[in-house]
Amino acid sequence: MGVSKKSRDQIIEGALVGGAVGAALGAILTGESQRTATAMLVGAAIGATIKAKQEASEFKLTRLIETDGKIYSISPNGKKKLVRSIPRSRISVPETFTIE
Repeated sequence: MGVSKKSRDQIIEGALVGGAVGAALGAILTGESQRTATAMLVGAAIGATIKAKQEASEFKLTRLIETDGKIYSISPNGKKKLVRSIPRSRISVPETFTIE
């Protein structure tokens, strides 16, 4: 059982609205409106991820997760199966940074 195109569009729209609301509220509270667009996209991505996880559970779909450099398939009954390991990146990203 899949999600209809209309339902997917509604999910995306809801994620974008949620991200926009969260970003706008964050900009108001912090006074940093320059980063609103970035915050909106991050908020939308997080919201869409949460919604996808909820729907995978609701429709009893297998989902993929990443843990410690490995991709696992999680079946609806909770069984976890290793799909593959992810090669380590050679790029070093600092723990904190500023988006401008």
